[in-house]
Amino acid sequence: MKTITLYRFKDLVTQKIPFLEGKSMLNSSEIDILDTEKVIEYMIEVSDDFDFENYDTTELIALCNTSNKFVEHHFVTRLNDYDVI
Repeated sequence: MKTITLYRFKDLVTQKIPFLEGKSMLNSSEIDILDTEKVIEYMIEVSDDFDFENYDTTELIALCNTSNKFVEHHFVTRLNDYDVI
């Protein structure tokens, strides 16, 4: 078994996080009042022969949904394109 990291943005699953440039220390209540998009980072245990390219989007989303370890990344959408918060 090995651990992989997948990132989900809306209905897209990738192996690299889209547009993550930096970090902020806003708390969750502050994030709730801003217009944001969310990228979820999933850490998933898979078999050693797992090949990302052999799975379609629906299967990858289902695999992400089995993960107990994840991190939410939020991006402000009203500033210059996307800025991480």
